[in-house]
Amino acid sequence: MDNPRLAALLRQLRLPAIGRSLSIGAGFYQEAPLLTQIFPNWHHYAIDINHYPTLTVVADGQFLPFAPSTFDFILIRHPDVETKANRWRIIFESALSYVTPNGGMMITCYTYMEAQLIQTWTAPDQVFGLDVLPPPDLVGHDCYGNLYNFLIKF
Repeated sequence: MDNPRLAALLRQLRLPAIGRSLSIGAGFYQEAPLLTQIFPNWHHYAIDINHYPTLTVVADGQFLPFAPSTFDFILIRHPDVETKANRWRIIFESALSYVTPNGGMMITCYTYMEAQLIQTWTAPDQVFGLDVLPPPDLVGHDCYGNLYNFLIKF
């Protein structure tokens, strides 16, 4: 997947050379090639409640089958928080417990209302913005000009 906006976000992160990443709500896990390219020495995992052939684990993000502090980086791209608010609230409230002490979580969403809702479910005092991104490429998940991006606990 050629996604310059996601690549620009990931390259801003200060992550160790070796680690573990988890994509929650990954769907077809289109970001897998990019994550492997940017973090080649990492183990990458992806979960979704639906079965897709590209996933590492089929699981409900509300009940992650991992031990606490397992991942150095968690990525949640464009969660459907407006139509599945209760499910995503539970996921966001627990996701940070799966991040290592020096790790973090990145969330991308489309609208200001989604961003505000997500911020109430996470740790609002630990949310950081990211640098300016390249212009949208008008394909896939990045076809919208307004992306709100959060870094938490880095």
